Amino acid sequence: MEGKYEEKTADTSSTNAALQLKWAFGFNKDILSGVHNLSDDSRSAIFYVSAHSGVIYDYVSRRQQLLQGHCNPITCCCVSEDKRWIATADAGADALIVIWDSVTGTPIKTIFNPHPNGILTMDITPDAMFLTTISAPSEDGRQEIALWEWTAEREGPLYTEIVGTPDVQTCVRFNPSDVREILSNGKGRVTFWNWEDKKFKYYSPPLSRREFPNAGNFTQSIFIPDSKQVISATDAGNVILWDCSLIGVSENTGRPSDRKAVKMLTIGKGSLNYLKALDEYLVCAGEDGAVRFYDYQFRIIAWFEDFDAGPVTSVSFANLPAPMPQEIDGFTVPDFVVGTSKALIVG
Repeated sequence: MEGKYEEKTADTSSTNAALQLKWAFGFNKDILSGVHNLSDDSRSAIFYVSAHSGVIYDYVSRRQQLLQGHCNPITCCCVSEDKRWIATADAGADALIVIWDSVTGTPIKTIFNPHPNGILTMDITPDAMFLTTISAPSEDGRQEIALWEWTAEREGPLYTEIVGTPDVQTCVRFNPSDVREILSNGKGRVTFWNWEDKKFKYYSPPLSRREFPNAGNFTQSIFIPDSKQVISATDAGNVILWDCSLIGVSENTGRPSDRKAVKMLTIGKGSLNYLKALDEYLVCAGEDGAVRFYDYQFRIIAWFEDFDAGPVTSVSFANLPAPMPQEIDGFTVPDFVVGTSKALIVG
């Protein structure tokens, strides 16, 4: 099922008893990165979105914690690196951002009407201090980006800016090595944002279709930690590598820190829906239903192709150290879960 749930009366002895949600069936399978592994040394749990609610499911005790409060179906979610904080957001009238304590299921902060049309995509910094959001487009297609210091008592965002491209931005990511840098992309443009000067500055380098024919439409983008490099995935199974370039600096049309597309490689069959930098590995997954691990020279290290669960939309790793390898050069990563567009979650 997709985002279905069942409501039962809390007290059947009274005909006036309020309906209370008891259990959520299925999840919003079309949200990219909508399934998160919350497991650590104290619990075995996952988080996912089901219609208007978030669900924390302990798959050992088989119990659900239902995170309720949104008036509209949740459109995006993110989880802090330590798995302690969950942020959910929706789009539509009376839209909300809610930050939850993943241990207790308690809402810690609610941001009312963060954007006029709600939220299309968001991300949280590794230390969970900041959120960045990109709004759902208005009737004329305009979007805005905002930065939120949600741990402060401030009501509104720290900074906002209108997205300067008509290409609807569907993905936004912080740079884990420098959270003052943010990256977003739509189908046709990648935008680099910076709030170092206490306001948003941005640039959006074009992708030459002559240099990169058949690149496809962008789906996801991420920063490579501890480097200036950025990777964008496409719906044609390609990845585009962006890196700093001195081209245009002498003509004062660029800066040494500006990035341009320098390389394209085909690493998948069909759309690549998920990218993550996990320690020394680049994790890719998508339409062909496989999860692959590469080094940052794009050499394949390991792959998992036997899920038989459909196109992958989410991959999430437990907050646990990787087990010891069985051989000297053995591959090892923490346990992970996979969400697919067939509404399956696989461990």
